[in-house]
Parts: sequence; C-alpha cells; structure tokens
Amino acid sequence: MTIIDEIATAIEIRAQERFEVSRDMNVMPDVTSQEGALHVLRLQRVGKKTGTRTILVVQAENERESLREAFMVAADARDSLPEPEASDLYMIMAISGVSDQDAARIETDDRFCRKYVLRVGESVYSLLDRSFLVSGQAESQVSAISDPFRVALAAVADAHPWVKDHLDSWRGVLLSGYSNVELVDSLLETAKESGNYGNS
Repeated sequence: MTIIDEIATAIEIRAQERFEVSRDMNVMPDVTSQEGALHVLRLQRVGKKTGTRTILVVQAENERESLREAFMVAADARDSLPEPEASDLYMIMAISGVSDQDAARIETDDRFCRKYVLRVGESVYSLLDRSFLVSGQAESQVSAISDPFRVALAAVADAHPWVKDHLDSWRGVLLSGYSNVELVDSLLETAKESGNYGNS
C-alpha cells in the first residue's frame, strides 16, 4: 500500500458517519501525468444534498517540476468543479523528503485550494487532525489546552447578551466542518429556535 493509498483509506475511515465518501476520478478526466500518484475523494455530508467536498490526495517529489504538476492538478480540479463546490477543494500532499519549513510554506499558499502536507514523522491520522476531518478526541484535547475560539465567542456574548444561550451550539456548528452555506443556515436556525433572533 502506497502512502497515498493509506491516506485515502484513512480519510474514508475518519469520515464515516459524518460523510458519504466516493472515489471519483471523473472530476479529473484529463489527468495523465499524475496517474498512480493521485486519488480523488468526494465527501458529501450524510443526509445533505449540498456541500460536497473534494479532496485530492497527491504524491509528489520535492522538486520544482513535480510540485508544479501537483499544483496544476489542483488548478484543473478547481476549474472542473461547479460553484460552490470549487470553494470546498482540498489537497493532501505526500512529498518525499520535504522539510517542515517547505511544508509550512506550501500549506500557507492557498491558491486553488487549501493544502495539507504530510510532515516527516507525522502519522496520517495526525495529519487529518489538522483538517476538517479532526477526530472528536483531538478536538477535546485542543479545547482542554487552550481555546481562543471560546474566548472570542465569550467576547461576542459580552457585547450582545442574547448570544449567551447559543455559545455551545454555535461553537459546535462552527467547528463542524460544514460548508459556508450550511454554516449560515445552522447558525440562523439555532438563533430562531430560541426566539431571540434579532433581539440585540
């Protein structure tokens, strides 16, 4: 099993119960140079007909031409996807011999899509814990250490007291991995349920 096979399998396992996962190379019908070094996974939230996410799992050499080809794959995928799906495109990269510094530089480049690079010595599941496929356990550990997000929500509640009843549910929604449209719908729904919507 290659490293990208391992990553693709881990995504399918981690996504269980939250997403329906399919492997769909039809998203990239013209890809030839990456054959054997690319998996395309489509994740659709269970029970939803919208909000499909596409993950490209790419293997590349730590060389300019190989990385350029990988980035072109991301660009082609983005061009082939309809909106708003093009905004939910991710690329997980296994790059041979990449340094942490180069990996960080690649991850901060958000042209075409959000990128995650497997670091030397990093497990596949640790990599997924840095993405929207974070496990519940990892999320709890982060919360136990430090939660600046909760601090920010508390600041909003101080400015708008009606928000206090929604902090836990909003935090859950915002960390859920929903698409932008699903986020807005879910946040508005929790506010409407309490009858406090618009009362600031």
